[in-house]
Amino acid sequence: MYAARPASRLTCPTCGTLQESPGSTVCEQCGADLSRRENLTPSSPLPASRRAGEAVAVSLRAIVAVPVRLVRGAVAALQALLSLIIGIIVLTVRAVLVLVVLGALVIGLSYVPAVQAKVPVAKELPRMTVNLLRRGADLGGRLLRTLRQETEAPLEASRPAATAPKPSAPKSAAPKPAASKPAAVALSLTVRSSPQGATVLLNQRRMGKTPLAVKVAPGTYRVTISRSGYKSVTRTVIIKAGQPASIDITLTIAP
Repeated sequence: MYAARPASRLTCPTCGTLQESPGSTVCEQCGADLSRRENLTPSSPLPASRRAGEAVAVSLRAIVAVPVRLVRGAVAALQALLSLIIGIIVLTVRAVLVLVVLGALVIGLSYVPAVQAKVPVAKELPRMTVNLLRRGADLGGRLLRTLRQETEAPLEASRPAATAPKPSAPKSAAPKPAASKPAAVALSLTVRSSPQGATVLLNQRRMGKTPLAVKVAPGTYRVTISRSGYKSVTRTVIIKAGQPASIDITLTIAP
């Protein structure tokens, strides 16, 4: 007469697992005893709206996690790139500073007479540096002149043409050039030493090594002859017009 009532599914009070078998007396998950009356707690199914809300929340979390991961990866890559660029800039600045300091030291040492005597190449370093600076200045001047001409050409083209100047009357006679002063006659000064290869300073200016012949103007000069391991010798020479001079020095070994 009456239909059989379906047995309700039970929920384990220990682990909260919903049992698959309605008449089970042992928890299928943790093995707890479900035979007691107080443990027989029928499970109440979740409403459909709650299950749909949980599914939507899980989907939204999964959707939002993708762009968050992409943003974090992009930020990490940007930080690594900035660190690399800053490191390259720091290394470049340090290398340039080291090169500048080394160049200044080498150029400064090239002016020392002892270094010039031992390293002949050091004599050419100041001249090479000056030539490089002159070339750089010339190149910069050319670029400035070119830019100035390019900027001034459109301005001149936009100005109205000026009227032709009237021809001036011819001058009666061209001015005579001013008489130039006679240049001082260069005379020869010969310096010899024993042994040879001594450095010659003429008024504290390095002229070369013995035997040496230079062209100088008439006047009074202070000649210093020095060589490593020997005593330096200083002489005063008066060169008169039409009378070349010579100096012969025998160097003595320094104690």
